[in-house]
Amino acid sequence: MAGSKVQRIGDKEDYKMLVTEGSVFRVAIIDGMLKCPLCEAIFSTPRDLEYHIAAYHVYTLSRKNK
Repeated sequence: MAGSKVQRIGDKEDYKMLVTEGSVFRVAIIDGMLKCPLCEAIFSTPRDLEYHIAAYHVYTLSRKNK
């Protein structure tokens, strides 16, 4: 992880691309869990992460695209 963020010893971080709400996100996968790239909330399935982004970040994303 970059900068001031601390990574626990033993964590393995990988990245996958997620396309949702018309945006492409680079999502970190830590210990099999998906981390929201906008607020760092942790989810176990891509569908849960998509619902979270649609529910909590759609306003921010729509303002960014204007």
